[in-house]
Amino acid sequence: MAKILSKLSCTLKSESWIKVHKNEVTILGGDHTYDVPGVPIGFSGRPEMPYTIVEDDVWIGHRAIIFAGIKIGRAAIIGAGSVVTKDVLPYTIVAGVPAKKIGERFKASIEDRKKHDAMLNLPPSEGTLPGQRVPGTTGN
Repeated sequence: MAKILSKLSCTLKSESWIKVHKNEVTILGGDHTYDVPGVPIGFSGRPEMPYTIVEDDVWIGHRAIIFAGIKIGRAAIIGAGSVVTKDVLPYTIVAGVPAKKIGERFKASIEDRKKHDAMLNLPPSEGTLPGQRVPGTTGN
């Protein structure tokens, strides 16, 4: 089971294909208010937490940190140790501190994305990868 360290509102679609590598990712944000004169930071309260969204078929690398309120688009890849401070577009590969675009998941054509989207839109039992066994069946 993946360990996602968060006290935030976060959506992981229940039928999504999401890989959290090495079981450790942090969704971070909503720290204490720090600009209230005469009130120590620890007692100053917290702002309302923004909603964080992780779409289908996302791979989040080991010890990545994702700021609250970020949207990680479908089929994106987040490199290990990255600090994600901005939304990540679908099919984008990001890495670094702060995370920046380093590539695209499919380079050949828009047809590759359409093919992948069609596979992701199938029910999970029908959307398997080549060589992956579907539970409850006798073969691939």
